[in-house]
Amino acid sequence: MNNKDSGMFLIENKELTVNALSHVEGALTKSLKNLNLINENKSNKDFNLSGVCKETISLLAFLIKTLENDDKTTRLSRDLDYLYKHCIFSLIRVRDHNDYEFLKGSIKVLSEISEGWERVTAAVVNNQGN
Repeated sequence: MNNKDSGMFLIENKELTVNALSHVEGALTKSLKNLNLINENKSNKDFNLSGVCKETISLLAFLIKTLENDDKTTRLSRDLDYLYKHCIFSLIRVRDHNDYEFLKGSIKVLSEISEGWERVTAAVVNNQGN
């Protein structure tokens, strides 16, 4: 139900909400894990850099897609879109140019976003009985 008076968006089905949050949290967690793997394997010639980059770009594209809606005016959506695209940019730099300059920043960003989603998911789960 969209409450236009308060500007809040309420989702009445908490099970669906928790499931959706879990998917986002899982994509963030896996993306962060992959970025750390890439960073740890900079000099490992046997590491499947291309494959891990491809998987992570796909996960980040999923996260960007979750932001799509008819009204992209929220600052949070715009900011997350920019940050996810920055992470994709850093992966492309690593994959195509062996340039790791932006990778640590992407790891930091995804770590903070992931932490936030964990808190949101925990809050929804804890209030599921209400």
